[in-house]
Amino acid sequence: WTCSTLYPFYGASCSLLTSNNNSIVYASSNSAAAYFITVFVSNSYGQKANASTELRFSDVSLPAVSLVSPPALLSSSANIVITGQVVSPTAAIATWSSSNFANLATASVSLTPTVIRTVNGTSTVQLSLQPNSLTPGKVYMFTLTATSGAISNLATVKVVVAAPPYGGVLQISPGSGVALNTNFEL
Repeated sequence: WTCSTLYPFYGASCSLLTSNNNSIVYASSNSAAAYFITVFVSNSYGQKANASTELRFSDVSLPAVSLVSPPALLSSSANIVITGQVVSPTAAIATWSSSNFANLATASVSLTPTVIRTVNGTSTVQLSLQPNSLTPGKVYMFTLTATSGAISNLATVKVVVAAPPYGGVLQISPGSGVALNTNFEL
């Protein structure tokens, strides 16, 4: 593979290349940089190909976003609460969304605000869902996005709503009898 520096010093030797041509790249935590990397491959038949990409390292800290996984199955009649955490060196805007709803804020699903301004440091944000607002048997995806300036990061969690039981057989024995006189077993 080859590497050329695009930023901060165009054409400078690529600091990503190591003496053993290792495929692991370590980003420096204190400097922004951009590189153009090309990987070359060939096979035993003499066929060759290559692919290139630009790799950018930013010196701006991303807000870290994490979500607590809910139980495997949730009841649609319960008040479902999804808990997230945003860690950011500056204040951030935390926004809840779902690919299942065009606009979570106006879908009559959320009991809590879907957009929250956090402070710098660690903030816990929760999305509380209206009981009976999710369809039993359906899978929902909820995303928490934290934006600080022009930098965003996100985390997504899957919520599976339990379906009611269906099918089955009820048997009674004996098949007939006299009310209040015959003992029936279900």
